[in-house]
Amino acid sequence: MSQGYASAGIPLDPQFQDWTPSYTNLTLGSGATEHARFIESGGLITVHWSVILGTSPTVGDVRISLPVNAASAQYELGVDVLGTIRLIDNTNENLGGHVRIQTASTVRLLGVNTTGVATVITSTIPFIWAVSDKLNATFAYERV
Repeated sequence: MSQGYASAGIPLDPQFQDWTPSYTNLTLGSGATEHARFIESGGLITVHWSVILGTSPTVGDVRISLPVNAASAQYELGVDVLGTIRLIDNTNENLGGHVRIQTASTVRLLGVNTTGVATVITSTIPFIWAVSDKLNATFAYERV
């Protein structure tokens, strides 16, 4: 059965779709596992993204492309938080963080330090990144 569409190409019966994000300051490493899916309903995009890093990953001030551009006029870019992220070390240290809208087409991942302050993720913050470390994010935003 084909999917019907409302105005502006918004599906009437939304289904999860895969997408391949592009990254800034993130190299997943050899053997990494990546899952990137989103669903659209009534102009709201909900994203589920997870990565298990492979060998020799590089992690810095991570930015991820969005599957559909955001209605950037609705947000304070570089400030508004769209959702959460879990940063999980291969020793099972589990830390939280924020997904912040950066531009109409990208989000920025921030960790939360032990005092509750959002901080830029680096190669050593919140821990030294290595094989089998995980990043899991869920966030939602209004599309263009």
